[in-house]
Amino acid sequence: MFNKRLQAIQTDFQNSWQKLNLDAQLTELHSLEQAAAEPELWLNPERAKSVHTALARQTAATEPWVLLKTQLDDLGELLSLDQGDLTTELDAQLTTLEQTYQDLKKSLRFTGPYDQNDAILRITAGVGGTEAMDWAGMLERMYLRFAERHHFKTTCLERTTGEEAGIKTAVYELSGP
Repeated sequence: MFNKRLQAIQTDFQNSWQKLNLDAQLTELHSLEQAAAEPELWLNPERAKSVHTALARQTAATEPWVLLKTQLDDLGELLSLDQGDLTTELDAQLTTLEQTYQDLKKSLRFTGPYDQNDAILRITAGVGGTEAMDWAGMLERMYLRFAERHHFKTTCLERTTGEEAGIKTAVYELSGP
């Protein structure tokens, strides 16, 4: 029972690994780590900032996949020991790994050339009076909470509050994790 579940997730995981081209990304991560370790890097602060930003993004993109791969390999070794007293623990670990993998699969949607860029969010109440401004305020809270949950950095560029409730206009810059 556990072997079939593990084998299914490992096969699906390997397909995702190849689609994301994680081997090449890990090679790029290694070269970025080497570039960040060079003492001469800080002679050019602009280059140093770009290298460290790229390193942080590459690490954030690859680290969860590498960790999941390690956990899948470890769980496979535990299953090969075939000890009956670990059944409950193995089931819990396998369920957790399946959920983690499902969450990581969502990142497969964001493999386009512009998906790593920052975004500008503009919310405008438009016509509709107080209700439109109140609705725009609700949208602002919703987007800001989303950004906070997903570890985006938000910078308020412009914000105009309504006379009675909500906002007339809000402009935010969202920077990726």
